[in-house]
Amino acid sequence: MNKHYMRIFIILCLMMNSFQSIFAQDTVTLSDTDAYYSITTFSGLYVDKHAQKSFDEIKELDDFKLIQHEIVNNGNTKSAYWMKFIVKNKSTENKRWFVKVDGPTIDYVNFYNVLTDKGIFEVKRVSNSLPFKEREILHRSGIFDLKIASGQQKTFYIKLKTDSLMAYRLVIMNQDKLFATDHIAQLAFGFYYGLLVVMLFYNTVLLFMYKDRNYFYYILFIAAWIPLQMCFNGIGFEYLWPSFPWVEKIAGGFFGSLTGFIMLLFSRSFLRTSELIPKIDKVLNVLSIFFITLTIASMFVDPIYLTIVLREGSLITILLLIYSGFSCYKKGYKPARTYLLGWTIHLLFSLAYVLMLLNLIPISVFLEYSINVSSALLIIILSIALVDRMNLIRAEILSQEKLAGIRKELNLARSLQQSIIPQEMPIVSGLSVYAKYIPMKDVGGDFYDLKVGDDQSLSAIIADVSGHGISAALIASMVKIAYSVESTETIDPEKILVGMNNILYKQFERMLITATVLNVNPVNKCLTMACAGHVPTLIYRRRQEFLEILESERGFPIGLFKYNVFHRIESKVYTGDRIIMYTDCIIESKNENNELFGEKRFADFVCKNYQLSLKDFSDELLKTISLWTGTDVNFDDDYTIIIIDIE
Repeated sequence: MNKHYMRIFIILCLMMNSFQSIFAQDTVTLSDTDAYYSITTFSGLYVDKHAQKSFDEIKELDDFKLIQHEIVNNGNTKSAYWMKFIVKNKSTENKRWFVKVDGPTIDYVNFYNVLTDKGIFEVKRVSNSLPFKEREILHRSGIFDLKIASGQQKTFYIKLKTDSLMAYRLVIMNQDKLFATDHIAQLAFGFYYGLLVVMLFYNTVLLFMYKDRNYFYYILFIAAWIPLQMCFNGIGFEYLWPSFPWVEKIAGGFFGSLTGFIMLLFSRSFLRTSELIPKIDKVLNVLSIFFITLTIASMFVDPIYLTIVLREGSLITILLLIYSGFSCYKKGYKPARTYLLGWTIHLLFSLAYVLMLLNLIPISVFLEYSINVSSALLIIILSIALVDRMNLIRAEILSQEKLAGIRKELNLARSLQQSIIPQEMPIVSGLSVYAKYIPMKDVGGDFYDLKVGDDQSLSAIIADVSGHGISAALIASMVKIAYSVESTETIDPEKILVGMNNILYKQFERMLITATVLNVNPVNKCLTMACAGHVPTLIYRRRQEFLEILESERGFPIGLFKYNVFHRIESKVYTGDRIIMYTDCIIESKNENNELFGEKRFADFVCKNYQLSLKDFSDELLKTISLWTGTDVNFDDDYTIIIIDIE
């Protein structure tokens, strides 16, 4: 039984010790060795939920609770927060000591300095409802002189209220430390706002240069962001509107909402969301309406409620902007990469700042200014993103100009190509002639020509220049000239090819020119042919219902060797025979399985459709190859065919 009571006694002692740790309040001792003290954890806190208690009531209370964290963060509240702390000055130096309420969102501070044991006290106020000049110490933060002499111990009270976020800490420092830290802060703010102003004017110049609306939105964003940050760190009230407390009351909500609205305009335009991600663009448009509504409401709605809505809306918007940037980048829009980087950095820095306010990570100077650092980086990175976008636009313009130039050259080359292709079929007694030419691109390397000789024979050439486009077309025109020169001298295919070889030798070392030259005399029913590395010529013998392949020694392509040899062959033709000259597009067309149409299928087609007229035969062949390739006359090579019927 005694052991049982002993256990209860020990537990009660531990509980009492715990309560003492909660309610016991330590004294802040000032010394010559330290110039700076963070005193939040030395202070007692009482929350007046209805903000109705007077100081006389507060100083009689005994239920101040010791604060466990260096930063007090209780979110948005209308309650009054009372802080009580005891200071003993053991410093021997004759220096002034100051207490600073370090919290940019604290709007109203009353500092109570108890002067005598009889309870006489003085109160100093720092309030956004009063002109800035009425502060005891003209500073953007709530700073008060402790007026504590060496060897003296005093008790102080501070009352805090806010229209937004109740987040703060208390620090004490001597005059030298206060001036030193404030000097560094002023330099940092000077650099920060100087950078923003430089970016503002720099991008204004770019706006006049490029006349791009994205620069206009970006400039408006910086112009709204500057006063927003000045509201956040108190510089706006100190320098811009010190005599207008009502402006200070609404400025944070107004510029915060306006900044969100402008950033959404910029983001939708910059990322081309309506084009790349139309569904998300609709959500961004709704958010734009939401923020412009908040901007108007900020002049009428209680700031504490507006701040809650604005904070949650801003977080959703930042996450959605990051997702939008990622989605646009995935769709191949490269400037979105830089945009995404800027907002991701800003989000991470903001998260670190929030974690500091929640006492989850230690306080540091870098984290205290992390919002300024991240916003400066964001503005710089967005400016780089705009440059990337303009470079992309410039590249697109140059590409379009280059494409226009290429199209112009192609049109010129096509006109040249069309000029060397016979526009009408020659009329030869005893023969029917039909030809079809379809270039792979706007212009191609295939070429054919038909000429009627003095003896009423028909000379034909079909040639295939390796490659496609302008260069192939120009070479084809050279082949045409060479053929025209030689065919005026002779109708012998072998001699024509020899002469063309002499003209074109070493003119086109990287291009191959294959050709077949053929002469048909309808009077004596004689066919003469020579080949320069070209595909065979076909003759369908209607009487015998037999397909003959005219294939001499093909020889080498034109211009490849100086002393090229082309073998001539002769053959008799008869009424009803059909001669077919073609290029390799027909037999080398591939289907979806990468299978060639091939010579056998072509031969089968000729035998099956010999009874068709020349034009119908050509059309049916095109249809058959189109079905084979799965394309509509859009082959992998130039398509050329000449069909001659012996009457």
